[in-house]
Amino acid sequence: LLQKRLEDWQTLAGDKQLRLHLPSPPVLWRCDHTLMLRAIDNLIGNAIRYARHRIRIRVLSDTTQACLCVEDDGPGIDPSHYDQVFEPFIRLDPSRDRHTGGYGLGLAIVDGIMRAHAGRVTLGRSALGGACFTLCWPQERAPH
Repeated sequence: LLQKRLEDWQTLAGDKQLRLHLPSPPVLWRCDHTLMLRAIDNLIGNAIRYARHRIRIRVLSDTTQACLCVEDDGPGIDPSHYDQVFEPFIRLDPSRDRHTGGYGLGLAIVDGIMRAHAGRVTLGRSALGGACFTLCWPQERAPH
């Protein structure tokens, strides 16, 4: 799913470096792929918008959950705003409004998608210097 979208994301990213790190063997996700792709597209679109040069997408999993991390090297988000960003109609960037793009619903939609999967979305600081959004949801390993 992610490998197929990588070319589209790279086209949107232009000269920004976009790296996808997938585990081996591949992870089989149990999710609504349409909804999950909408959530991921939203996070990657935000990373492309705010990254200076680099975006990293990582997939992690264990026997109980699957996780996807989207990180960038942009300015990041002040930790005092971490809880607010998932509320509808919140725009932390004062240069963005309904006229310049966005209603402040994107991250609220991501949060709703994750709740529908009995999962969660969290925000933290990326090792790249910007924001790191992590999606995690319950997962059972498929039999080999």
